[in-house]
Amino acid sequence: MEYDLDGKTFALTNLKEGGAPSADAGGSIAFEVPNVDQVVEQLRAKGVRIKLEPLSTPVCRLAVILDSEGNALTLHQVTQTW
Repeated sequence: MEYDLDGKTFALTNLKEGGAPSADAGGSIAFEVPNVDQVVEQLRAKGVRIKLEPLSTPVCRLAVILDSEGNALTLHQVTQTW
């Protein structure tokens, strides 16, 4: 599910069945950012752990980070609109 919040996207996914928030969940919550690579570098400089380095799919660029409690969060950038 994706929700438009004042020009930004908030997304929830159930791609991993039976998953719960954790470092192994793969990022079951996603936040739309304007530039995944730039945000990852800013977070890395602040000591945030990167679980999955930025990668591209046919429709987006994404990365997975770990929050302060070890939960996986996805950063998402649309590169192909429908």
